[in-house]
Amino acid sequence: MYRYATLAVVLALSAAAQAQVTWDPTYVGYSYGYNTIDMDLQWDGNSVVPTTTQQSDGYTVTYDATVLPKYPYPDPNATITWTLQGTGNFHVGPIPVLATLTLNVNGKLVNGGGDANNPSTSLSWSSMLYYDLDDSHYVSAGDVSVPAFSLSSGANLVGNGLTVIDDTQTMSASFVLAPEYSYVLQYNQGWSISDLPTGPMASTFEGGGETAFSGITLTLDAVPVPEPASALLLLVGLAGMTRQCKKK
Repeated sequence: MYRYATLAVVLALSAAAQAQVTWDPTYVGYSYGYNTIDMDLQWDGNSVVPTTTQQSDGYTVTYDATVLPKYPYPDPNATITWTLQGTGNFHVGPIPVLATLTLNVNGKLVNGGGDANNPSTSLSWSSMLYYDLDDSHYVSAGDVSVPAFSLSSGANLVGNGLTVIDDTQTMSASFVLAPEYSYVLQYNQGWSISDLPTGPMASTFEGGGETAFSGITLTLDAVPVPEPASALLLLVGLAGMTRQCKKK
């Protein structure tokens, strides 16, 4: 009896161990776009685009970017806006997982060429998880968001100067992800520059690249949650072991 009870426990733990979040590195990437008065958008001083690094529990986006408006500026001045979006696709195995999401932004924001009041640069960042119902590997029409996985924050810099950002946002509670579904973890960053000075200026964000900053890191902690069949096996096994101990 002890042998079979042990086997039941092993089977239960093996079933639980099968639950894992499988990231697909093929679909980890980014997109970016901007609307502006007339500006150059430079990545790390040239045409280098953000680097997206796949990790076992999420992904990291690192980049150094400079917004350099054309001078002279049109009158009236218009607010410069620019966006970056990162996405990561993963699949939950046969057993649901208890998941928690953490978003960390680490970098340096610099305003150059202005004065004590201008320019005014605002960064905003957010993350959201979606059920990838159409298996497109990206957020598209028909996909459903998971509100529990909604994180957001931001920073603002007024005038000529710099500020170092090290911001961490974590879900207030864990959430169980359904098994055998694909998900898309999306990151969005907005970059807005207003109150332009009367001379040439640049706004720079260093988030990785050649700097000591880690950039944007999305981490998904997932713990297997045994489904009823595995839980039953585990209980049967434990009951059997308990009876054996009592007999001894």
